[in-house]
Amino acid sequence: AGLQFPLIFKAVDTSGSRGIVKAENSSKFAEAYRRVRENTRKDYFIVEEFLEGEEFGAQSFVSQGKIQFILPHGDYVFQGDTGVPIGHWAPYELEQSVIEDAKEQLQKAVIAMGLDNCALNADFILSGGRPYVLEIGGRAGATCLAELVSLYYGYNYYEKIIQAALGLPVDFASQEANPNVGMLLRSEKTGSIRKIVNKNDREDKQIVEIQFDYQAGEQVQAFRVGPHRIGHVVVKADTLEEARAKMEEALGKIEIEVEEEH
Repeated sequence: AGLQFPLIFKAVDTSGSRGIVKAENSSKFAEAYRRVRENTRKDYFIVEEFLEGEEFGAQSFVSQGKIQFILPHGDYVFQGDTGVPIGHWAPYELEQSVIEDAKEQLQKAVIAMGLDNCALNADFILSGGRPYVLEIGGRAGATCLAELVSLYYGYNYYEKIIQAALGLPVDFASQEANPNVGMLLRSEKTGSIRKIVNKNDREDKQIVEIQFDYQAGEQVQAFRVGPHRIGHVVVKADTLEEARAKMEEALGKIEIEVEEEH
């Protein structure tokens, strides 16, 4: 049997959700084909059936051919042309059997792809009680995901990645577990930033980082894909519920005013 609509077209050499297009039916096929070709330098791309279910991400690391850890995380998603991650949280509650299944699928995937001694950024969908691999990249995830791993396990994940790249022995044993949330700052419109106000307390220990990528007077894009981000916020707490509440509070104390282009 052939593939059934809806279909997902995926470029294999892009990031930030560029070159990923959904075709609901045959009348959308030509447009999806055109758009994915515009966003790839390759002469091929992937077409898959669109699975429905519960999406989740996972950060992982493969060393000497073996998956060293798998950290499932929840994703906050912006619905544009396709779902674009705008934030993440950990821990993400899954049955242990599902986590073990996801780890097994990752192990098979890295062998098939020839990946070794690198970070892994994976997207899964839980459909019919089973995790299916949607995408894997041989790198750490963006959108504050390296920070998510660092905070959750209590070590500097960037340092671990560098040690592995240098061929040094790396220990991924968890030192602590900090529930945490990371979120992108975004603009709803394209234009020039008039002002940025941050009323958060610099001494607040639950706020790990607030970063602005732009300053007043600079141009920003209305958010559609990951690279349109204009900053991020990362928070941690003793429980995920507290971390989510702190994120909501922190975002409420940030004001970014953008004057729309006409």
